[in-house]
Amino acid sequence: MGNEKKKRDYNPFSIIVMLLFGGGLVALSIWLFTVFCGDSDSVICGVMRTNPPWYIITGLAIAPATVLFWIWRDKYRRTDIENVNKGQVTERFSRAIEHLGTEKIEVRLGGIYALEKIAQDYDEQYMSTIIETLSAFVRVNSKKKDSENGLEKEHSALVGEGSKNLGTKHGTDEQETELDVDIQAALTVLGRLDNKTGTRIDLRKAHLEGAHLRKAHLEGAHLSEAHLEGARCVFR
Repeated sequence: MGNEKKKRDYNPFSIIVMLLFGGGLVALSIWLFTVFCGDSDSVICGVMRTNPPWYIITGLAIAPATVLFWIWRDKYRRTDIENVNKGQVTERFSRAIEHLGTEKIEVRLGGIYALEKIAQDYDEQYMSTIIETLSAFVRVNSKKKDSENGLEKEHSALVGEGSKNLGTKHGTDEQETELDVDIQAALTVLGRLDNKTGTRIDLRKAHLEGAHLRKAHLEGAHLSEAHLEGARCVFR
């Protein structure tokens, strides 16, 4: 959307209808006067014949037309506000998606929590998309991280074996596996979203070793072939 402003599209037909409506009320007032007064000799009818109260007739015509105009204007104003809000949400969503692909961890975390906020505020529109997006983020990045660390793990295993042969104690076996902060943040968000759309979290083949999943809402999640070694899994 950017800085581009949406122009309000006033319908000329609506304006013509309001003018005709006002003119019709004036004609109706004159017609009612001729029907009820006719050839009557009453004082009121005589005064109205000689000095018609045009200000009253005009007022009767203007008042309803004014009310109709304000109702019509309010409708367009509400439509404009809704369009602006939709544009802002779309821009927020697009920016959050872009942040997921940056190299800075703090920017990625900001994108993850921005998606959570959008899902909470606009669950009917964005909940399914955000669940699918964060699920894909976890799957892809956890596999990528595992691939990048492949050589490092092999090296650590060789070092550990060498240390064992030398009779020295190697400390890596006592260390707990931890997920990257951004992957853990995405899992945490997925686990606490109030998902009522029926969209299933898809974490198939994801590397979730050491993940913190306590009290996470993962009912119905796809977890086939997921690596959950050392994960803390206490679901509610």
